[in-house]
Amino acid sequence: NDVLKLNVNILKCINGEIVCNGSLTLTEGKTVSQKLIEDGLAAPTSDFSYAPGLNVQSTSPDKIPQVPSNWIGKLDLFLGQTLYANFLKEVDKNTFILNITAAQLTIECQFDDDRKLPNKQCDAKVIVTVTGVEEQRLLVSMYDCNGKQLGESTSAGASVSPICPMPVVKIADLAYISHFNGETVFIQSSSSANDISVLLEQLYERYNASAPDKNVKWESGMLCCALSSDGNWYRAKIVFIEKENFTVMFIDYGNTEIVDSEQLRVIDPEFYVAELSLAVRIPVEWLVPEPPLMKYVENKEFSYVIRKDDEGIWIADLTYVSTGKKLVEKLVEESLAKPKGSVAVIQTLLPEINSLKVGDSVPIVISHVDSPVMFWAQLCSHLSKIEDLQQKLQDCIECMPSPSDSSKIFVAKYTEDETWYRALACCEGDNVRFIDYGNTHPARNRKELPKELCEPQEGYAFPLHLRVKPTNGIWSTEALNLFETFIEQQITAEILSIENKSIVVDLKNNDQYISKLLVEGKHASYIEETSPISQEVQGTSAGEVYVLAIVDVNNFYVQLVSQSDQQIEMIDSLANADDFEMLNKNSEGEMIVAKSSLDDQWYRAKITSLKPLKALLIDYGSVCDIINCRELPDHLKEQPPMAIHCSLNLEKKQNKR
Repeated sequence: NDVLKLNVNILKCINGEIVCNGSLTLTEGKTVSQKLIEDGLAAPTSDFSYAPGLNVQSTSPDKIPQVPSNWIGKLDLFLGQTLYANFLKEVDKNTFILNITAAQLTIECQFDDDRKLPNKQCDAKVIVTVTGVEEQRLLVSMYDCNGKQLGESTSAGASVSPICPMPVVKIADLAYISHFNGETVFIQSSSSANDISVLLEQLYERYNASAPDKNVKWESGMLCCALSSDGNWYRAKIVFIEKENFTVMFIDYGNTEIVDSEQLRVIDPEFYVAELSLAVRIPVEWLVPEPPLMKYVENKEFSYVIRKDDEGIWIADLTYVSTGKKLVEKLVEESLAKPKGSVAVIQTLLPEINSLKVGDSVPIVISHVDSPVMFWAQLCSHLSKIEDLQQKLQDCIECMPSPSDSSKIFVAKYTEDETWYRALACCEGDNVRFIDYGNTHPARNRKELPKELCEPQEGYAFPLHLRVKPTNGIWSTEALNLFETFIEQQITAEILSIENKSIVVDLKNNDQYISKLLVEGKHASYIEETSPISQEVQGTSAGEVYVLAIVDVNNFYVQLVSQSDQQIEMIDSLANADDFEMLNKNSEGEMIVAKSSLDDQWYRAKITSLKPLKALLIDYGSVCDIINCRELPDHLKEQPPMAIHCSLNLEKKQNKR
């Protein structure tokens, strides 16, 4: 009989039914899913959660989880942090699987020393300090809920506070400033406002009528609950003792007070939850001894981008949500501070890409993969510019209006990580292409892009192609896995040809080439390089092509290299085909959108058989089994097939001995 709150994240039409992906929240704040899992009535699904900001990954008991794509390259954020986690399973005596609670990240972890794993129950709550980061796992020290180090070892165990610092799992968020002590700023996440209110009520109910424990010997560094001069009880830590006076710091706010022993209580373990404020510094050098910062920030909401400096101190660049003005700029205007460090300038052109030529070898990272022969890359030399651009976007986006109809480039929110990116409308509907990464995704939440962030309009991501083709016309799972594993390493792109903006490359890591690995594994075959054919030959049309599917020399399909951009646009157009209209019935020869049984992707197709349901993929030339189909919109029907049916017109000869 509880009243439930429905949070809708995605609506889809699946098999004619409207399906809502979202969450139901109980009045106590937990989702129904969380309650069912806690009570042992359900288990997490194998897919990632659709809830914004979450990427909840379940773990097979026999499988070490892969790091989710949104955390690849970002695990350094955990370095040096002490966090709550759930122990999921043992891999061996030194290695185990944890779920980092604040990030909802399931990941392989390993002791950072010679400790051996003690007997630990699954789903037990633990504390970890991340001391090292590897590509797919964390190196940690592990502690129980009271802060005592776990693991069998000949060396003495250390200890940590049973109350962890506020976790940092996003580089950008919203916050309020709760206190400033002359050097350090304490911020509270905007999303924790309700948690702070609930905790305040619970502490008051628990301690206001309680009596002090005369047997407790209070020491500096001890956690406690303290009665403030405002009549409320707060979680605190004793930082200084002078006779009967105790200086305590309220760990959820950052400020300090002097209290006596009558105002102190032993804190109960039920209040061992992460601190709700974080100590940071802002990137300025103060010009006055006691800057009146709170005068300019009290009760103001800020967006912030956070990083660690060389000393391991959190540095937060804060921006007023109401005006979009940076706090640093305000402090400079008031002659209170001067900016510390310099801001990188975003390059307006991409000369490194424009000047690429055959024979060049450039370090890249792959930002998005459409297939092993078509993917998107970023130059390694641009990575710092991309990171700087992203930070600036998050800083200013909250105050930006919706884009005008004339805006070619705008900012769109990617729902998988709740982050804003530069984007371009790529087809009808809600699909956009994120121009600095290359991927296509539905995005309804859009805002105007500040003019100073419009360049480079081409985007930092650029398409590349391999000179290979799949052995059977469709890429196998093994080939896709091989490609994904290869591109996770440090790679360079060796330029083989450039024509009509189509860049053909081979990818190299150390002495290995991805094309050779695919061919040797019988996943692909080479597309032979062709010499340019004279365009002066009358009555013919010549051009470089990819050979897509071969039956024999008189029956094969090719695709013009010059149509690469059209192929990208078609992939964009079909990205959201799940939402296309259902077919009333199928008939041979009908043009449809078909989902292939080989790779679970959508293609333009013509039905060739009803029992079993097969179709010719008109842009690729291969015939495959179909597991789902939709109506093909008229504007996509009108575009001619990109696969060209060819024959060498050779007569068959009888074999002679």
